[in-house]
Amino acid sequence: MCERLDKVFTTEFGDFGEALGKMIAHKEAKETADADKAEKQAATELKTVGTQIRKETANARDPELKTAAGTSAQRIEASAKDLDYIEKIKSTKDLDGSLKNQISEWISPIAGYCGVTRAVESPSESPSGPPASVAPSASAG
Repeated sequence: MCERLDKVFTTEFGDFGEALGKMIAHKEAKETADADKAEKQAATELKTVGTQIRKETANARDPELKTAAGTSAQRIEASAKDLDYIEKIKSTKDLDGSLKNQISEWISPIAGYCGVTRAVESPSESPSGPPASVAPSASAG
């Protein structure tokens, strides 16, 4: 289950990051209409992350996992509705700072659950947090 969630984070957050990259490029070029379009796309991509988390964990037998997934999905979906949050991202510098912290906050319930689960399943390996590739790319695409 955690491997599938890692894949969701990598793929879906990648799409979110790509949309944010386009938004930033349009903002920097003073292309307001295109920036607004990319902003809405970023919000849609973020909402997709929440939906995918719920889909992947819908049939989970472990109530702890379901709770962790629900909390993460709820945090992500709340941010997807908050265009003010996305609008505050105006440069790649904003991505490097606030967004990494935000992503950690969004996925910390699942990352915590999966880290503990993996440690129990493979005691010789240290618990891992979210995959390194979870941070969105700031490329303008």
